Amino acid sequence: MGCGRVRPKAELKRFVLDGRHPREDQKGPGRGVYLCPDPGCREAAEQNRGFNRSFRAQVELIESSN
Repeated sequence: MGCGRVRPKAELKRFVLDGRHPREDQKGPGRGVYLCPDPGCREAAEQNRGFNRSFRAQVELIESSN
């Protein structure tokens, strides 16, 4: 979704939708999308609308603290 690198699942961050906002949650219910922990990966996903495409929904992004 972001950088496209292949990594073991344990090394990835999982996000789920909390309303219309993605939230990092390894065990939450529903559709989950995975990103590598590199901050550039999240930036790439935000710029190329990867969250919208992966969640199959219109997503509102919140400024990340990382």
